[in-house]
Amino acid sequence: MNSVLLTAGAACVILAVVGGGAKAFGVEVPVLTGAGRQVVLAVVGVLFLVAAYGLRDTGGGGSAGTGSGGASSAAGHTQDAAVARYRQAVVATCAESAQSGSIGGALLASQNTDGTYDRQRFAVAYREQLAGVEAVWTRLWQRPVPSSLAHDVAAARAATGTLFARADALVRRIPDDLRGRFTDPEVFAWASHVQARLAGPSAHANAALTDLAQGQCLAPGPSTT
Repeated sequence: MNSVLLTAGAACVILAVVGGGAKAFGVEVPVLTGAGRQVVLAVVGVLFLVAAYGLRDTGGGGSAGTGSGGASSAAGHTQDAAVARYRQAVVATCAESAQSGSIGGALLASQNTDGTYDRQRFAVAYREQLAGVEAVWTRLWQRPVPSSLAHDVAAARAATGTLFARADALVRRIPDDLRGRFTDPEVFAWASHVQARLAGPSAHANAALTDLAQGQCLAPGPSTT
């Protein structure tokens, strides 16, 4: 349709210019004796050209646009799926680190036959426990990060790193804070002290992880209960 209109329009304009006396589309146009007829023919030709331009073929461009939109849509769906999987991994890591952070394991490993606890064994067990919890989070941070979560991941990683550094410093003070053979009241008092010292970093990590997971996610530090 466009090529027909374009050809007809061009023919009309040419015939108007030369004053007729030619054949177009199998029709012989006689010599135009009046200027008005030439003007009318030229106007018709221009209208044909305008119509041809208005109805120009956009199939190729439209297809390309559709293809580009389809590719963008597919990429968007892939990104959304990756974000959902990453958030699920964060929630799972929170749960795993919470289960492995209880102080009870370190107490069992350091208990004496008389009901007291050995400070050295407790310190070693608790440091190993803390290292285990850190390893759980290291595995998460090593996962590929969806681009839309890069900022939240960086914030959560920094917050948890600060928390672990503070917790590690407190655990290393065990030889100064506990007697060689300590009792339940002493370890609970020490645990309360640790919890108070970690309150700020824990709250910061909780907030960052909850934002990242889009759901409640407790800080990964070792539990003092």
